Amino acid sequence: MQTLDTIAAISTPIGYGGIAVIRISGDNALAAADTLFSGISRIDPPSSWAGYSCAYGKILYKDAVLDECILTVYKAPRSYTGEDVVEISCHGGVFSAGEILRAVYSLGVRPAHAGEFTERAFLNGKTTLTQAEAVMDIISAKGKAELRSALKVRDGAVYKRIKIVSEKLVGLLAALAVWADYPDDEDIDLLAGESFNNIQNVISNAEQNLSALTEGFAFGQLIKAGIPLVIAGKPNVGKSSIMNVLSGTSRSIVTDIPGTTRDIIENEIRIGDYTFRIFDTAGIHETKDVIEQTGTDLAKEKIAEAEIILAVFDSSMPLDEADEEIIRLTAGDRAIAVLNKSDIAGAADFSGILSKYKKTVSLSAKTGAGFEKLTEFLTELPEIKAVAGAEIILNDRQNAAAAAALGFLREAKTAAAGEIPLDALTILINAALEKLLELTGESAEAAVTRSVFDNFCVGK
Repeated sequence: MQTLDTIAAISTPIGYGGIAVIRISGDNALAAADTLFSGISRIDPPSSWAGYSCAYGKILYKDAVLDECILTVYKAPRSYTGEDVVEISCHGGVFSAGEILRAVYSLGVRPAHAGEFTERAFLNGKTTLTQAEAVMDIISAKGKAELRSALKVRDGAVYKRIKIVSEKLVGLLAALAVWADYPDDEDIDLLAGESFNNIQNVISNAEQNLSALTEGFAFGQLIKAGIPLVIAGKPNVGKSSIMNVLSGTSRSIVTDIPGTTRDIIENEIRIGDYTFRIFDTAGIHETKDVIEQTGTDLAKEKIAEAEIILAVFDSSMPLDEADEEIIRLTAGDRAIAVLNKSDIAGAADFSGILSKYKKTVSLSAKTGAGFEKLTEFLTELPEIKAVAGAEIILNDRQNAAAAAALGFLREAKTAAAGEIPLDALTILINAALEKLLELTGESAEAAVTRSVFDNFCVGK
């Protein structure tokens, strides 16, 4: 464990609330608690308490009572940061919590930098880099899917996948390192075991594991940012009404006049476990009006960019050329055909639509009928279900490191098939391992050296 300054900060949002939590971490955390805390439920000093202990009392500073609180003690190394940690749970007023924090600072404790508690958890071996990064993703999660992914990373799902790959590469590099020192020793193959004799298999398995991880990155970004969902259709089919029902608010203007929506209207909604960025677009139709044509062009651009499309049709009217254009632009796996105005007697034959969309729902934006089925469809699309339980890389740093490692592995796989010298192959595998270990903050050199001494009797 590294020895660092004692730090403190308010760990709960600044503002008015029931409780504010002030966290103190470092060698002098318990001494600060001894100075400031006067127990009511127990009178012995906090430094004498066992870890995971708490008590009710008061915070005293210069003979004045600043607040009543619950004081909790965590002792190194069994704390979030791996250091001695004290948490003061006081009333959530801006001024009162600030007064206590200033009293803590007066004892030689310095203000914590952004993320410093989690940084110390990493430096003291309490968490990996990927787990540390997941903390912020947990805090900022906007839906259950994003929270679930962040929690899996925090629990080490990505780290475990990386560890499987890196351990195989470490074993292979260790074997190659021993071979480099003793190239003529016939016992090296036996000592190195499976990894040395099956270089191509080790590289291929590592490549497959990394590919599975990096392929989920794009969708992981969608989960974080919100899955783009575009509502498309000709004018006056009820797109804006559907937008308002899904959003639970009157975000789009609804009138009986065709072409009311001329620009893209965006809203963020949660449906089931997922967050969607929903776009209400202008009605697509032939027009000589410059403004309407611009809206139509923007709608077509949004359709091309969307992950999910709600292709809306007026079920009370026969299909026309504008509907045929909507079908041409939207038909496919990304789209759900929405037959709106089911409360009005139908006058159209929609058998042609049913054959072009995998999912079709009949609903009424006016009465709300059919929306339960629509939300069910939205959360069961193949693109969503495919990664629902998968390990997902959640940020650009992780993806860049994993992608770079994958690139080196593919080069190594090609090189191994071409029977290049093993020392040249070692350079490529080592480069892949270095990139992988960037994810966890470990050293490739240290890992390989440790494996050499763990697995080989070099000094025979």
